[in-house]
Amino acid sequence: MSFLRRPPGIPLRVLFQRLDESTGPVRGHADLACVDRGASLARHLAAGARVLAEREQWTVLEDPVGRVYCLTDRSPTRPPGT
Repeated sequence: MSFLRRPPGIPLRVLFQRLDESTGPVRGHADLACVDRGASLARHLAAGARVLAEREQWTVLEDPVGRVYCLTDRSPTRPPGT
């Protein structure tokens, strides 16, 4: 796994998750780290996303054109693995 370094003060962390699918149009999707997953989820739903699955530490969503992505409880500001 590799990480891109962000400039200080940029609270954005994106993880591209490789899926265990051998066929299909997409072999991975974006995971977006959230400070407050519930508030982020509300904004995504208001923008037209729909929930596909709810897990303990992430929510799987589908955007209005059918792309799948996740909102996670990973900290967008804390270094990975801490």
